[in-house]
Amino acid sequence: DPELSPIVLKNPISADLAVMRTSLIPGLLKAIAHNASRQQSRVKLFETGLKFMSGEGTEQIPMLAIAVSGLRDLEGWSTDKTAADFFDVKGTLEGLLANLGDRLTFEASVFPGLHDGQSAAILVDGKCVGRIGSVHPSVRKAMGIPANTVVAEVLQSVVNEVAMPAYNDISKYPQTRRDLALVADKSAASAEVLSTIRKAAGSLLTKLDLFDVYEGAGLAEGKKSLAIGLTFQDQSRTLDESEVSSAVDQVLDSLKEKLGIELRS
Repeated sequence: DPELSPIVLKNPISADLAVMRTSLIPGLLKAIAHNASRQQSRVKLFETGLKFMSGEGTEQIPMLAIAVSGLRDLEGWSTDKTAADFFDVKGTLEGLLANLGDRLTFEASVFPGLHDGQSAAILVDGKCVGRIGSVHPSVRKAMGIPANTVVAEVLQSVVNEVAMPAYNDISKYPQTRRDLALVADKSAASAEVLSTIRKAAGSLLTKLDLFDVYEGAGLAEGKKSLAIGLTFQDQSRTLDESEVSSAVDQVLDSLKEKLGIELRS
């Protein structure tokens, strides 16, 4: 990381090991390059370890790092040769940190060595605890790693923050689903849209799915369409149609007021 001053060793065993590491990511990228040079079409790695920060004293910070490169799935007759991308690693982090719920967010940011527009800060309660992003083309070229290499690094203390899952009986009452086709600015972050919906829909909302994003004919320039499914259910009774309609109206009002998003006509 060029923005940090690493701790220099007095007696290094070699010139390329002369400083203490300030990130686990470079080590994983070397491993990616090693595997890529040996015709490995799919590499997924992680490492837990310490990074060393200088200050009044040497600070040792436990970290978790992830690196993914190549194909998303193993080669086979039933799978497409689709390359892994930013959202695969983001999904891995969201699954790993699922116990944090809405406390976990991602915010577009720029980091040294990562691709502008394809990197983000990992936030917990609004505080940066890590980073995620596609490796910058200049770094890929210098290290000889594949184009679709994505990395992430996060504080291990956040990963260790495990909460006991809460238990609820499966409701014996029917679900009600409403699908919304929304028109938003292309710059609108889907995470912000979903967060706004959750807050406005109330406690009867049990599931929220973004199942399609469309850009093209039929939409104004600079706009995109988001298809979102809202599922409502109660543990003790069947919901009235009016209750669901009222919750959907609250969602639409909140989206329009806060984000300027409206139903697609």
